[in-house]
Amino acid sequence: MDYESLLTAGALSQILDGFKPAYPVLQIIGYKPMSSDQPSLDDASDGELRYRLMIGDGLRTHQYCIITNQDLVQDIQTGKLEKWSIVRVNNYQTVDCDKEPGDNKRKLMYILNLEVLHKGSAVGRKLTLATSDNNGQPPAQVHRQQPQYHQPQPSPASNNQMTNRPMQHNAPTQPQPYMMGGDALQPKNQAPANFRSPKPMRATHENQCIGIGELTPYIGKWVVKGRVTSKSAIREYSNAKGNGKLFNFCMADKTGEIKVTAFNADCERVFSYVEPNKVYVLGRASVKNADKRYTTADFEITLNSDSLLEEVTDSDAARDVPLAKFNFISIASLSGMPPSGTVDMIGAITSISDVSTIMQKTKNKELKKRNVTIVDMSRTSIGVTLWGEQAESFAGQVGDIFVTKAARIGSYGGRSASAGDCVFVNPEIPEVRKIKNWYANLLDQNFTSLTSSQDGQTSGDQWKSLAQMTDLEQTKNITSSGNQSGLYARCKAMLMAVGKNPVYKCCPQEGCGKKLVDTQNGELKCEKCQQTYTHYKFRYKTDVEIEDHSSSSWVTLWDEKAEQLFQMTPEKLESFMKMDSKEHYEKIITKPNFRTFIFTLRARVDTYNQEERVKLNVINCMPLDPVVYTKRIMEEIKSLA
Repeated sequence: MDYESLLTAGALSQILDGFKPAYPVLQIIGYKPMSSDQPSLDDASDGELRYRLMIGDGLRTHQYCIITNQDLVQDIQTGKLEKWSIVRVNNYQTVDCDKEPGDNKRKLMYILNLEVLHKGSAVGRKLTLATSDNNGQPPAQVHRQQPQYHQPQPSPASNNQMTNRPMQHNAPTQPQPYMMGGDALQPKNQAPANFRSPKPMRATHENQCIGIGELTPYIGKWVVKGRVTSKSAIREYSNAKGNGKLFNFCMADKTGEIKVTAFNADCERVFSYVEPNKVYVLGRASVKNADKRYTTADFEITLNSDSLLEEVTDSDAARDVPLAKFNFISIASLSGMPPSGTVDMIGAITSISDVSTIMQKTKNKELKKRNVTIVDMSRTSIGVTLWGEQAESFAGQVGDIFVTKAARIGSYGGRSASAGDCVFVNPEIPEVRKIKNWYANLLDQNFTSLTSSQDGQTSGDQWKSLAQMTDLEQTKNITSSGNQSGLYARCKAMLMAVGKNPVYKCCPQEGCGKKLVDTQNGELKCEKCQQTYTHYKFRYKTDVEIEDHSSSSWVTLWDEKAEQLFQMTPEKLESFMKMDSKEHYEKIITKPNFRTFIFTLRARVDTYNQEERVKLNVINCMPLDPVVYTKRIMEEIKSLA
């Protein structure tokens, strides 16, 4: 077979002169792996293997060619891409380097995507074309088109327009930039309001896309296609330059993942357009070194008003982009990880709490939260907290497989975690099927817990009696270790009595809740806000006596815990307190008495009248479910056996 006729003769000369011929057909002359300490133009330090190639077009060779695409690296290692192979380069980028002495030009060529046309074992030799006597130019026949190896030809109209163009303009057309404005993305050049990009432009996007993992600040024009794996809420910030707002989202393909941030006006325009799990084409944005505190990638992207951002609506094209690229580690290994690190987490859900509300002290703002306990095949469990809208919309159930990217590890209660921006339940990935089968066939559910201090139903996997919870020395030893703010555990106890005045008047300012003091002149004063009010809100704070087989103790309930106990709002209970019928009020207060609950308690050391004592607060209380509690007792008996 005449393999020489397949090569795009003169392509390397054009590339080294700064032009970009489309889909050149070249030969792999040789290759070798690049050492980890060998410098490369992209300064990549991700530890991934790179190969340096020598390529030829039949007339000349070029040895400064690099492959970083890990799929192509794997093809070399498995022998699919071998010496003497003839390949068509579908996508590549070039970067100028310092010129060496002499006539040799050092231009680094990144091959991003290629297709093997003929294997090296079939070719078996280096291909060389004889030049004509016409100033060393290649013979005309080697420039003939090879229809079987090229992309579909454009329309006749397009061919007529391109007939008289110089050769250097025969490069792949760069995608047109889209302005990020309004509900629809408009082209930057002249176009009516109802403009829709034609299908050939989307095809051009596909041809020009590079892998996200191959993106660096040194590449001039680029387009990436990826799936949105996470999306944050809009956050406000303040710095020396002033106030502003931002949101970020992560895009991923099979080569890697990158964080994209939009500020201020771009944030407002793009936020509603970006949706998790959808696939987008992105280009004409700024690439910079990433802040390692917030992402594990080497680089990150910042959008601007001229950025290209277009959803991929073709289901076949979108299906080629994987759901996400996860790097899971076992839960057991998190015990030695320092706080504030981020990891991808996976585990079977063992328990889920109800949504609760806490007060953010720094901004005096209420936050919704939900706690989920997960376990993996290391038989270690950890508490993961969902915040805000995630907490309210979470639809997972016990036994489902919980997956989140970039969960932040914390030290609250030993080891805990806050879920990343995007949470998946039972996603279609192999790790999910593996853990789901393991958990479904699990007989012994006696796990080691890394978290002993979660709010909600899942708080404190350990069970203790009241006598153990009120042990002063044990509580002091735990709180003095520096890792925990108290001893957290669950306890089955009966409610014996409710204290007086469970409702008080609190400051009406959002996020305060401080008890108001009567000024005796018809106004109430907040000592925290230093304001006086004639109106107020009501809030629960009540002490209740509980008792189990070992001891009895008074514990404190706040807000929604007390509301759950009395089954009414504090305002409604206050209205009954003002009624003349004390019998009706007493009936409401004493209704929970002598009922058994599962209390999640926090024990901490408090000082009263210069005497140390153990103070118990109720984190959560749930009516006893005899079936669930009996199963737990049976599991304990099995573990003892």
